[in-house]
Amino acid sequence: GMLYEEITASSLVKIDIEGSEWPILADPRFGGLEARAMAMEWHRFGCPAPDPKAAADRYLTDAGFTLEHDFVDEDCGTFWAWKAT
Repeated sequence: GMLYEEITASSLVKIDIEGSEWPILADPRFGGLEARAMAMEWHRFGCPAPDPKAAADRYLTDAGFTLEHDFVDEDCGTFWAWKAT
């Protein structure tokens, strides 16, 4: 509810919520965000798939983003994502 009301029209979204990112990424409203850029940290904890990096890739590309991973280790990673203008 409230989260999507707050970020729907944002140009830049940063998500760093220690494993709670997965319900946000899986929400059907995620693809409708107007954000042109996103910075995010993903975590193995809470991931609905065995490979969290691949899951993050899938959610973001399905939402129309291109992404580049900045840091990746066994349990977490960060990336930048953007949509072409």
